[in-house]
Amino acid sequence: MALDFTEKLKDKIRSESRLVLNSEQPDVEFTGRVSSFVVVPVAPKPGETVSLNQLKISVSIKFINNKNEKKSWTGERTKSHFAEFSNTADLLTVQDELIRQISVQILDDIFNEAFNDW
Repeated sequence: MALDFTEKLKDKIRSESRLVLNSEQPDVEFTGRVSSFVVVPVAPKPGETVSLNQLKISVSIKFINNKNEKKSWTGERTKSHFAEFSNTADLLTVQDELIRQISVQILDDIFNEAFNDW
C-alpha cells in the first residue's frame, strides 16, 4: 500500500503541477509512512450487533520545499480518512476499493496543503 500511495502522489504532482520528477536536486521532497490502518465498528443495531464498519487509514507526512523554506512543514503532519462498509462484507473483498477511495482523499489533502496553501 505504501508503494502504491507513493506512486499515486508522484502521478498527482506530475499531472496537477509544473514540477518534474528529479531525484538529484528536487524542488520539493515528501517523506512519509502509513501510520494507522484500522477497522472500527460503527452504527450498532439493537442487540449489540454492528451494521457498519469503517476502514480508517492515517498517513504521516513530512514536506520540504527546497525553493522556499517558509512553505516547508515544521515536523510531520498526519492525514486521515475513512470509508464505511457493511458488516456483511468481507474486508478482503472490499479492501482494494476502500483503500482507493481513502487514498484519493488523503492525496488531495496533502497536495492542497503543500501546493495550494489550504
